[in-house]
Amino acid sequence: MRICYLDESGGCEAPDSNGAATPVMVILGLVVDATSVPTLTRDFLALKRRHFPGRFTDSRALDHILMEIKGRRFCR
Repeated sequence: MRICYLDESGGCEAPDSNGAATPVMVILGLVVDATSVPTLTRDFLALKRRHFPGRFTDSRALDHILMEIKGRRFCR
């Protein structure tokens, strides 16, 4: 079985509307074999923890997925 992950990024703001404007909308699809999902999840979380160590203080490891990293700001 394969799993498809779809995501969008950006918006339709005019480039000169503000400093955080994202005038391009991007849609991405990624298809992976279902057996790869556990390894991909662990590797993805390891990257987030390595590059943003101060953002992950919750002791429950899978809760770290909820911390979304967007450019200069962080969302939860």
